[in-house]
Amino acid sequence: MKKSKLLKLFQKGTITLDEYRSKLEEYKRKNGEIIDLDIAFEDKLEKEFIDYCNRLLKKDKNTIINSAYEKIVKEEIKDELKNMDLHDKEKECMLLQEDLLNEFYHDWLDCDTPLGESLRDNLQESIAVLTRYYKNKNNETKER
Repeated sequence: MKKSKLLKLFQKGTITLDEYRSKLEEYKRKNGEIIDLDIAFEDKLEKEFIDYCNRLLKKDKNTIINSAYEKIVKEEIKDELKNMDLHDKEKECMLLQEDLLNEFYHDWLDCDTPLGESLRDNLQESIAVLTRYYKNKNNETKER
């Protein structure tokens, strides 16, 4: 089974997080893949940020100028997440989350505090919410 199909099954709630991890490990063993969680997490953050910047470059100059603040904040979020001491389960949940930087950017906007002041606190809260979401989703799938 392909990795993308496994992810879709998990996102639909067809398999639990534990089943997803197990099947993913089996897939990696069969295909000789060794994926370091830290590297995969950092790669995800970098890829999302680069994708955002590339999409931004296709916009008109006014849109680019108006998006400068968002770009700076997303870069700060990316760098802060890379420097945080996170548990493997937290990293796994964030790897499963699509458009993580955008999600955390909007969480940060909702807290309405200056960038440097509470970014880490806000990120820790967002990570906790995301981790609880995947834990609850995992428990719901097991109950079915």
